[in-house]
Parts: sequence; structure tokens; C-alpha cells
Amino acid sequence: MNNWNDLNPDSKIWIYTCNRFLNLDEVSNISNRLAAFCAEWNAHGASLNSGYELFAECVIVLAVDESAASASGCSIDSSVQVIREIDAAFQLDLFNRLRVLSNEDGEIHFTPQSEVRTKIREGKWNADTPILHVTARDLGTWKHARFIPIGQSWLAKFVVLEGV
Repeated sequence: MNNWNDLNPDSKIWIYTCNRFLNLDEVSNISNRLAAFCAEWNAHGASLNSGYELFAECVIVLAVDESAASASGCSIDSSVQVIREIDAAFQLDLFNRLRVLSNEDGEIHFTPQSEVRTKIREGKWNADTPILHVTARDLGTWKHARFIPIGQSWLAKFVVLEGV
């Protein structure tokens, strides 16, 4: 069961970026795994109202509405475990936080963080280049702005360093 569309905008989220786009079989398999997990996700015996999104076939977002029951350390650990299992099964490098997903002309591009300054310096990116909003912490923020300008993101320091 995926309650994604019914979740409170204040629901807590976790965002995992893939190292590539998923194919249709992978999307189906991962969706089934996440649906099964969300259907049974609980904290100290209390069911958690949760859901997931596979955004653009390359981003997994897991959400839990903590208004009725809060996710505990053990329940969060169980969510990390299912993500680790998915990561291992499909070789997606989901725990790599040094990857930037940009939206350039309507296409998503995967860029190592080590190349961000070069792209800015060469004029390929600027303060307005949209990147995935990986620091969104609640569902309402995520749904409102999946991509934000680099100048409003955790990468803004690179724009300043390069004087763009």
C-alpha cells in the first residue's frame, strides 16, 4: 500500500538518488518492495502512515506522517535496511551523497560533486541552474520544489567561490 497522495505535507521524508535511470522492470520491482515495506512499517507496534515515490525513474523518496505515530530509531533503521537491500539488488549507489542531479533543458543529468565547480567556472551551470532538492525534509517542501536553483541550495557556496 502506498499512501503517498494522502500523506500530510508535514510528513518527514528521506531522499535517495540513484546513479542511473531505472528500467521498467526495476521500477516495478522496487515499487513492489517499497509498497510491501510501507504496508508493514511500524514503530513499537504502531503502524506508520507512510508512502513512497519513485521520481523520474532515478530518485526514491520515502515518507512517513508522524502526526499519529513517530518513526523511532528502530523503525528508521528498518527503512534504511530496505533501501540497502534495494541498493544491493540493483547496484544503485543510493547512499552516495556526493552526486548532484540537475535539470537541464528538461533532462535530468547525474554529476559528481567534484565536477560542480568546473561546470560553474566553465559557465555550464550558474546560480539559476536547477538541481534536485535533496535537503527537503518534509513532503510539502518536496512536492512544491523538487528542483531548486543552485544559488538556493547547499551548493550555493560554489557559486560564490566561482563569482557567478
